Amino acid sequence: MKDTKEKILKTSLTLFAEKGYHAASVRNITSKLGFRESALYNHFSSKESILEALCEKYKSGRINKVILTDDLLDELSRPEKFLEIFAKRLFEFWSDEEEKLFFQFVLKEIEINLNQLTISINSYLDELRSIWWMIFDEMKKLKIIKNIDPQIITDEYISRLFLLRIEFTIKHISKDELFKKIDDHINFIWNAIKPD
Repeated sequence: MKDTKEKILKTSLTLFAEKGYHAASVRNITSKLGFRESALYNHFSSKESILEALCEKYKSGRINKVILTDDLLDELSRPEKFLEIFAKRLFEFWSDEEEKLFFQFVLKEIEINLNQLTISINSYLDELRSIWWMIFDEMKKLKIIKNIDPQIITDEYISRLFLLRIEFTIKHISKDELFKKIDDHINFIWNAIKPD
């Protein structure tokens, strides 16, 4: 039963990424899976409930759980290294095939508003922003970095990583080239925020 639900989610994600949410129908999903629409409705009440499940799966604290581990937090005393390790782990996380599909879906849709659910690039980045605001705020309090507004540093740090992600996804640059660009970005950020 759980296997079927996962297949529905994966197939729906693929179709949403390819066609967009509104263009992908329940019939498209079940046709690709090779079963009747009624089988889908045994697991999900609507296409919207599939979307809600996908959003829950791909937006619910995954970065915190997967990337922001104790061993990484131990590197906070070496902030430049911390920034580098986090960015590289983030790209490893973003390299997961299903994560790429969800990202393609978010880029394709620009913004969806369904009942209480809003899907947009901004909402997709909210978790990452809140994590980094907290980290830079803590670094500022500990005087590990200059006394700069944590929101400004957060936006500067994340915006370049996000643009690199788009470049990595669309242009298919190599990981070596990507990591070189990440290193350059970290050096730039660190030189801007390190204490005098």
